[in-house]
Amino acid sequence: MLAAANLFATQGYNATTTRNIAERVGIRQPSVFYHFKKKEDILLAIIDASTIEVSAILDGFSPSPGNVPAELYWLLRRDYDFLLTEPFEIGKLLSLPEMHAAPFGKRVSRIRTRLINAYRRLIKQGMQQGDFQKSDVGVTAYTIFGMGESIWSWYRHPEAWYEKPVRLPPEQVSEQIADLALRSLLLRKSRLGPIKRAAGYSG
Repeated sequence: MLAAANLFATQGYNATTTRNIAERVGIRQPSVFYHFKKKEDILLAIIDASTIEVSAILDGFSPSPGNVPAELYWLLRRDYDFLLTEPFEIGKLLSLPEMHAAPFGKRVSRIRTRLINAYRRLIKQGMQQGDFQKSDVGVTAYTIFGMGESIWSWYRHPEAWYEKPVRLPPEQVSEQIADLALRSLLLRKSRLGPIKRAAGYSG
C-alpha cells in the first residue's frame, strides 16, 4: 500500500494504474488483483488504515479524567504524533479531487468529524470551567485542528516553499506545536508544565 500511496500522491489517482503499482512493488500485475479486486480498493484500504490509527487515538482518549486541559494536551500530542509519522502521505492524498467524492469522501469526512468534535467538546468544557480564554468554539477548534493538518505541507517535504526544512525529530515537533496550541488557550500560562505531566508527558 505504501507504493500505491506514493504513486497516488505524486501522479494522481486517475493517472496511476495497477500496472504502475505492480512495477513499483516489483511484482506482476495479476498479483495486485490477488490482494485487491480493483484500484479503488487500494485507496480505500489506505484510508481505512489511517482511520484505524485515528480511531484508536479517540477510543483510548481519557488519560486524566476531569482534567480537561490535560485531556486536550494528550489528544493534541497523539494527533500531531500521527500526522508527523503516518507513512501514507495522507496530506497529499487529501488534495486529490477523488478524495472528495464517493466512496472515499464519506470515510475521510467521518473520521475528521469525530476528531473535530473531540476538539470542540474539550475546548468548550475548558472555557466553561475557566481554564481557557473565551472565544468562538468553532473558530478555536478549527484553528487548533488546522495547526496539525498544516504539518503535511512543510514537514518531510524538501520541495516545500520554505528555505530551510525542519529537521527536528517528530516527537520534538509534536511537543512544540502542542505547547503552542495549549498555551494559546490557557488563561494561566504557568499551568502548562503541570498539565503536560498530568497528560503523561514531561513538563
